Amino acid sequence: MRTIFFGDVHGDIYSLKKLFDTTSADEYICVGDLVGYTPHGEECLHLAVEKCGLKNIIAGNHEEFFLSGKAASSCSNIVHETFNLCYNRFNSFDILSKLNKLIKLEVASKKIVVSHTFGDRHIYPDSKINFDIIGDINIFGHTHLQFVKFFKEKSLICTGSLGQNKKQRNIAQYIVMDSSSNNLSIEYCSFLSLKNNLINDMRQLNYPLHILEYYSK
Repeated sequence: MRTIFFGDVHGDIYSLKKLFDTTSADEYICVGDLVGYTPHGEECLHLAVEKCGLKNIIAGNHEEFFLSGKAASSCSNIVHETFNLCYNRFNSFDILSKLNKLIKLEVASKKIVVSHTFGDRHIYPDSKINFDIIGDINIFGHTHLQFVKFFKEKSLICTGSLGQNKKQRNIAQYIVMDSSSNNLSIEYCSFLSLKNNLINDMRQLNYPLHILEYYSK
């Protein structure tokens, strides 16, 4: 069984299409944040539903922002600046309301829990874990950095970001889990996904210059 986990697409339809066009898997699971920041969140949502199935898509914090009609006050300026630009183009709220908060799997005798994050926390490699960990393997997103962290014989695996890598914007990240009846392996994967087309789309929709520059880094 080969499963691909990805997330934090944030409207980058070009990276999402490339993932599906250049990989093969028995199952795709999205850890959330298909929408937000850039303009193609709705297209990303529909493509993800087609390729993953509704049950394999987690609602991230940006999906929750869309359902509530506003971004959280604690979010960065760029989230607030781009929210209305994305939100005003979006119509598929009925699909967002059906997304999961959590997916539980059992693979090769391991309990696997998939979520967007842990109670809105940003988890980094050096973060202290002072909250309950449910699964033997916990797969999540939200932080936009790809890493694995071990804690009390449990592992926390961040998929990285498909559309908004914090370190290298043009590198899309995801993970692959291969399993048999007795074995399980995790591969940390990435591919080059230039942002030229996405930036051109944002330019046509009058995104502010400093946001275009943010995606050009």
